[in-house]
Amino acid sequence: EARGHLLDARVSLYNVNFGDASRQFEEANAPLRRVQDRYQSEGKKAAAETIAAAIERVAEGQRLAAKLDQTANAKAAEALNAIKLAGQK
Repeated sequence: EARGHLLDARVSLYNVNFGDASRQFEEANAPLRRVQDRYQSEGKKAAAETIAAAIERVAEGQRLAAKLDQTANAKAAEALNAIKLAGQK
């Protein structure tokens, strides 16, 4: 679910729709926090920390989108990579 929102954010940024991108970043937060909580409860500390990094990138991306900064796209990509890495841990 979070991946879908982040991919939608990237499309919105590509289309220079910063408002929608910001909303998509916000929508990605809840599923990421649920996954982080689940990893923590299962004792998967490394995966939980990687998801925490993804949450930080999402927050940075949302701040950049609010400033109409295309660099938000890079933060979305970093968050997606962190999600992928967490799944491998």
